[in-house]
Amino acid sequence: MNYLSHYYFDQSTNDVSYLLGTVFPDLMSEYDRSLRAKARKLLNKEFSDELDPFRQGIKRHYHLDAVFHNSFYFREKTTYLYRQLEQLELVSMPLRKPFFAHILVELLLDRTLLDDDFSLVETFYANLSAPLPNSLIKYLDEIPLNKKGENFVGFYQRFLDRSFLKNYIQNDFIINVLSNISYKITKNSFSIKDKNLLNFHLEKWKMEIKPNNFPSILV
Repeated sequence: MNYLSHYYFDQSTNDVSYLLGTVFPDLMSEYDRSLRAKARKLLNKEFSDELDPFRQGIKRHYHLDAVFHNSFYFREKTTYLYRQLEQLELVSMPLRKPFFAHILVELLLDRTLLDDDFSLVETFYANLSAPLPNSLIKYLDEIPLNKKGENFVGFYQRFLDRSFLKNYIQNDFIINVLSNISYKITKNSFSIKDKNLLNFHLEKWKMEIKPNNFPSILV
């Protein structure tokens, strides 16, 4: 699942340490993918009482991801989008269509949440912008610098300042996210023609993957 879908299931809490934990593995992937395993290793470490909510949030992230990726909903919708992508014969996406179908399901899920209630993303950023405990800041400061020489705390603040999840309301933005992922993997962005093709079908796909009841995606 993506950021907002994770947040949906824990929006009743405003514990910033716990909430940061629930998105920490995905943040680590953006910060430096080679360090993502660091988030999972934290589950095997002892924490002070002050840092335990952070650890529990990480644990929650992996639990929800495991349930979601084994759900009937995920298998059905990923297969649907894979077949749709195959039919389009996208020049910019000759391979890895199952992977892009996976990513697109998760992006469109977040989009449906925004369509239903845009305030969800506003509370997401508001709650994560609360001051972090000093012990957590100290821990985050010990994470190695990423390839750009940026520390994690600075990266996290930039993540909050950008508030890019609010842009998921725009089809073009979602397509550009896919294109950027493609570039990271293959060094090829999507062509204008392929972007237009994707944009033409995105609304239909969004309605197809929209769950009747959001909690049902974990069944």
